[in-house]
Amino acid sequence: YPEKAKNDWAPIIQPEIKRANLTTIVLMLKRLGFDDVVHFDFVDPPPPEALMRALQTLNHLGCIDDNGNITEAGHQASRLPVEPQIAKMLLEAPMHRCSNEALSIAAMLCSLPVWLRPNDAFRAANEAKARFAHMDGDHLTLLNVFHAYKQQIQDGHDASRFCAENFISIRAMRNAEVARDSLKLIMESIGLQMISTDFQDKE
Repeated sequence: YPEKAKNDWAPIIQPEIKRANLTTIVLMLKRLGFDDVVHFDFVDPPPPEALMRALQTLNHLGCIDDNGNITEAGHQASRLPVEPQIAKMLLEAPMHRCSNEALSIAAMLCSLPVWLRPNDAFRAANEAKARFAHMDGDHLTLLNVFHAYKQQIQDGHDASRFCAENFISIRAMRNAEVARDSLKLIMESIGLQMISTDFQDKE
């Protein structure tokens, strides 16, 4: 590294727990029966304000109640190997008749980066990404990519070629397939219905 870059480095690298989102860690501690997570004996204690933010987030998601006790939704969310916000989406999805779609989005969010951006084809990569873009945001764009990828496989086409032509990471897509299958098994074991709304449904 050049000397200039070395001078920009932080003198001490902070432990991951002091930099990471703590909602997953706090939820797991609650599931294991550690009620007073603020005074838990961490090897490298995170900032108290970060723990409080995590508790507030979990309360907002309905994973813990106002007294800090884990709820039934919290127990279910802790069984899903995703961030609590994504777990909440999966738990609520059947009520909105979109559990299959939410599952695919969750798998894509948990996967490797989807888009390839080679320096020698930056413009073409942007144009390819735009073909999948959804007006309602990135989550539905990822859903479009997953559906298109699965359609290629269903039609007997070469998925690797499809990915290469559209600057999509084949590793990310395969990773998402595995993640989706694993999450689906857990959702079914919890008793969540795997349902979708017909695209022609006006509601």
